[in-house]
Amino acid sequence: MTPSDSELGTGSAPPARRNIRIEVTADDTPLLSLRLPAFASAAAWAWRFVSLALFILATVFALAGNQLLFGPPGTAASSKENLDAGAPWLALAFVIWLLGELLSSASVLRAGWHGLGRAGKRHRLLRLLPAALWMRGAYQVLVSMSAENAVPLLREAAAWSFTGLVVWFLIEAALGLGKPRPLRNERSAFLAAEHRRRLFPLSTSRSWKPVLGRRMIIFALAVLSSAALWANTSGNRMPPPVMALWLVCALLWSLAFAPARWSFFEWAVRKIDALRRVRWPKHWWAILAFVVIMGFAAYFRLSRLDTVPLDMDGSDIVEDILAARSIAQGEFSIMVLYGEAREPIHMYLIALLAQLPGLGFDHFTIKLAAAVTSLMTVPVFFWMGYELMGNKDRRLGLAMALMLSALVAVSYWHVVISRYAMRTHLTALAAAIVMVYLARGIRYNRRSDFIKLGLALGFGMYTYTSSRMLPFVALAGVGLALVIRPLTWQKRLAYLVNLGVAGALAFMVFLPMYHASLDYPTEFSVSLLKNTFGTSLGEPIVIDDQWISGFMSNFRDVLLMFNWIGDGNWRHSAPMKPTLDILSGAFLILGVAAWTAHLARNRHDPVMWLMPIMILIMLLPSVLAVWHSATNPSNTRISGAMPGIYVLIALPILTLAFRLFHFVPGAIGKAFGMGFCAVVLLLSFQQNAYLYFDLFANSYRPPPYQHAGRLMRALAESDVPWGNIIIIPYAHFWDERNVYVEAGQPGHTNVVWLAQVTEYLANASPGSAEFGPDPTRDLVFLYSPNDEETSAQLKRWFPRGRELLIESYLPKVHRSCCYKLFRASGLG
Repeated sequence: MTPSDSELGTGSAPPARRNIRIEVTADDTPLLSLRLPAFASAAAWAWRFVSLALFILATVFALAGNQLLFGPPGTAASSKENLDAGAPWLALAFVIWLLGELLSSASVLRAGWHGLGRAGKRHRLLRLLPAALWMRGAYQVLVSMSAENAVPLLREAAAWSFTGLVVWFLIEAALGLGKPRPLRNERSAFLAAEHRRRLFPLSTSRSWKPVLGRRMIIFALAVLSSAALWANTSGNRMPPPVMALWLVCALLWSLAFAPARWSFFEWAVRKIDALRRVRWPKHWWAILAFVVIMGFAAYFRLSRLDTVPLDMDGSDIVEDILAARSIAQGEFSIMVLYGEAREPIHMYLIALLAQLPGLGFDHFTIKLAAAVTSLMTVPVFFWMGYELMGNKDRRLGLAMALMLSALVAVSYWHVVISRYAMRTHLTALAAAIVMVYLARGIRYNRRSDFIKLGLALGFGMYTYTSSRMLPFVALAGVGLALVIRPLTWQKRLAYLVNLGVAGALAFMVFLPMYHASLDYPTEFSVSLLKNTFGTSLGEPIVIDDQWISGFMSNFRDVLLMFNWIGDGNWRHSAPMKPTLDILSGAFLILGVAAWTAHLARNRHDPVMWLMPIMILIMLLPSVLAVWHSATNPSNTRISGAMPGIYVLIALPILTLAFRLFHFVPGAIGKAFGMGFCAVVLLLSFQQNAYLYFDLFANSYRPPPYQHAGRLMRALAESDVPWGNIIIIPYAHFWDERNVYVEAGQPGHTNVVWLAQVTEYLANASPGSAEFGPDPTRDLVFLYSPNDEETSAQLKRWFPRGRELLIESYLPKVHRSCCYKLFRASGLG
């Protein structure tokens, strides 16, 4: 079965046609043979040709406009002139794409309009009035993002929106709001009875007593295990036996809420049968394509991993390494506490990976752990794409799955936050898994899907702080299902019950983290309160006009970061460069138009409505940094929006590919469609590789931790003991813990302030401990090249000492190391 255009957002199914063969011969020798489509009418062919031409024209305009926004090649930032030059092109591309969608659906729209009666036509026309009022309110919201005081404009937007709601209600009431809507697929008494049986299985099943008895036992065991888990997670500790209890607790609660007739053996048999029914040879091309995609993903994430990024920076990475080392030594923390609470899954993975031969608690290991977990995101995106689009057309779902996995495989955005080696990249993985089960849940309202959703939400809380927004995505999804879908009150009740099950399971999995948050409330909330409201725990929260204006300004910056000016933090971004490459950014704009048309055709599918809402919710972790707006926009904090963003990017690419496929039938059409996708992905990969390995690598300027650490290790292994290598701290120069991690001594520091050097050396004794000073050996001091006071003092203390300015040029990353070393003879 060929994917229909209606499922792709490209209009109605292709009209009936036959193929025309064109042959070119010379002296009765065939030189060329082509098969071209012969549509049922010239008008149908003309409409399809015009719509395809509009799609191509919109793509060209979007690429041109995004190129102008992106700025000249090699520059670090875009300017206001770039925005003024490129925005009209993107707006024109958006309008042209919508026009192409309209033309491709002209026959369907015309047939639908003629099929309406006089009352139906009047109803449709009257509905345009509240839609216009809502659009006016949305326009006011957009304008408020650039205003100095956004509050008056937001009030106007609220007034327009409320007026639109009142007008809509009056129209519906006048035309018969109270009329019952026909129930789809439930007109027969048998289906209605079957639905009641599934909703209330215990009341209609003859075997309700044994089922209820078993469930009560499982429920009691789940309550006892939860109580034991709470009692054994005090003090922010969860040793391996308690971890096992935690997993057992999650399993027991899942069984307690499982459908009444659920059986593990029946479930396993169904899964095995489903795998056996898959015709693997039929999908050899998809398997081969996925293998190639994983190859690109592995290359992008593992290539030059030892040199890009070369050094750690700041305190975050070294604290993760030290936390992983503490875990390996038996300190099994629930939250990692270094000034603020950090989610622990990434640290546990580092501790596990560090046990492998050739690895340890160093920068390379933490980068490798992040790269491996980011590779897991690629197949999860494949899974998510199939679930989102494969519910009606499996081939469309497979195409979306391959395109999503390919886009994230060659994504500069995903790679730069993954190789940064923090836990931030795990949010995209958690968000994709949540979207899989949420899409299933709100489409089919099955208890098993909501159970898995609850587990995904609970475990997602242990990945990164931005994952705390995922429960709001789940609430929005179920709310949309209740409003959009034509449901009976019984089905609405079933949705709410299943949502409660998912929430209960998520809380039970979150229980250890919740216990730790009560023990350490300040650390758990310090980042949110400080960045959002500029307060600490216990202080009043003030939301005034200034805060609201800052919030709207942050929202504008986040929305522009994909095409214009992106993250300014050089640790996980090429400074100020857009988050997406030129091609992806252009298709994102077109994707909004394509998704609008797709939503109009599938308006009763809550998943279609959820996708843009999910993106807006997952942007909030960066938008809410109102009192620390210098960190907004942030590639790391908005990583949870990655699934929705790449779905929007993939939709217009697939639309064009399938339009080419339908326009030219047979092998030539398939070659055109697949070739177009391949060219887009290869060009995107080329641009993303340039963004990361050139622009980002050249702008990455951390202190020379690796060089200094290796030098320290060489000295310690030759003639200078560890205790005689002294680091003199200096403001805004380096984190001394990073130097010792690179030296192979994580957890140890020998940092002595200049005023304390004499006291430190006064305690020297021959043959002292490994990290104690030995007066019979040479002394080595490391300090900042800007620290003139230390340089002068050391020269007074040790007139025969030697001061060296250490510089090392590393061609692979195009940057220089610079620090000072002072070596003096032993004290004797």
